[in-house]
Amino acid sequence: MAMIYDPNKISAEDVGFDEKKWEALINSDEVINESLSQLIDTSNDDIDRTDIVKSSVNNSKKSTFINSDILIHVGRPMTILIGPSSNQRVRYENECEKILRYLSIPNTRTMTIAIPDLRPMLTVGDCVWMRITRTTINHRKDNLIFYHPYPTWIKDKNARIHNGSIFIQISDKDMENRFIEIDTLALIRLKQDDLAKINTLAIFSQTQLLCSYTHSIGPATPKHIRDEYKLRQSILNFQLVRVDLNNIAFLTDSCCHTEPINEIEASGKQPIMKSDREHRTRPKIYKKLKS
Repeated sequence: MAMIYDPNKISAEDVGFDEKKWEALINSDEVINESLSQLIDTSNDDIDRTDIVKSSVNNSKKSTFINSDILIHVGRPMTILIGPSSNQRVRYENECEKILRYLSIPNTRTMTIAIPDLRPMLTVGDCVWMRITRTTINHRKDNLIFYHPYPTWIKDKNARIHNGSIFIQISDKDMENRFIEIDTLALIRLKQDDLAKINTLAIFSQTQLLCSYTHSIGPATPKHIRDEYKLRQSILNFQLVRVDLNNIAFLTDSCCHTEPINEIEASGKQPIMKSDREHRTRPKIYKKLKS
């Protein structure tokens, strides 16, 4: 009699999954061949590419909301319950056009952020969005933090770009649950030719949405820019924003951020930072019949 296994309860051992072989395959920078494509679950990447919203220096002035200079004091901070791995294999844009590799989370979990319930303070027509901003680390004597010049992508057709940040909407259900999960965020890096075209960096602030102030880089090589501003490291900042019926956005003081996220190279190459396991997606395991 055939035995049917629940796919949610099948372990790697049940199907003879060799993690070392899988790691070698997933870390390879070679063109994906047919056999590897069968192992990797690419179903999410075959969906309409317009689902992917991209934040970059090229659209840092793109506006979705009307900016307000009023900061709303909520008095209830956000907390990252499950954060990203400190070391990430960050890829170039052309690498992600075929397969978009999302932010790596330890133990293949989902990044989870605890959020306060703002519904009691909302009026008719108000909604809540989360501002997601990739920035440089705080390493300068002047304590300036910049919008990171490297792009950030998210696979969410409802996401928006506003002044260099990605915005995702917070639902009533999210606030009722007091947390939100983010599982389709991807960090991208620029090639040297593209980095060389950048001559200013916008200064990041948690008290204003508009990129009012910029910092001049001046004549410099891409390597100098990368090293001077420590672009091999990033921080992801999360902040709740109240948007009213007139599309006016008000920042709140409910915010949090990740620890520094370090770039690493693919397995077998000289690491940029100390080595760590990068994000790997195990193949989906479907029902298996045994006689």
